[in-house]
Amino acid sequence: TVSFLYYGNGPDAPSTAAYHFTGKVISGPAGTARYINATTLFNVAGQWGISWKVTLGGTVLESEVFLFRVKASGAAA
Repeated sequence: TVSFLYYGNGPDAPSTAAYHFTGKVISGPAGTARYINATTLFNVAGQWGISWKVTLGGTVLESEVFLFRVKASGAAA
């Protein structure tokens, strides 16, 4: 599962929205997976985070949240 968290006012603020999607395993033995998001997911500028959760045989492993900023595109709506 890949989760996107919206922080809006910055990483110290609690996330105000969370979106969870199923990624695709590319190679289990190599530990690689991917997720290609819809273009409408990041329609709000601000601070976002992403984390991955992997479940295998009852064991759940989750990554740290990696932060990134979405900037306004400047395109007319």
